[in-house]
Amino acid sequence: MPVRGHRSHVPENSVRFDLTLFHAPVYTTRQTCKLCSRKGHILRSNVLCRVCKVNLCLNAEINCFIKYHEIVA
Repeated sequence: MPVRGHRSHVPENSVRFDLTLFHAPVYTTRQTCKLCSRKGHILRSNVLCRVCKVNLCLNAEINCFIKYHEIVA
């Protein structure tokens, strides 16, 4: 079975949920949103978390950036 693309970076939960770090959105090339792809959707975003190094949707309709960094119990 051929390998498609490369495995994306996944930050440790200790980094992902650390509120003392400055998780700022930065603009970059469009890539698949990490959170949407986990739900089976293919949405591309040009917003990258500066700390986690993952692309996440961030617009008026969808805010995966906040959802990705929230701790859900």
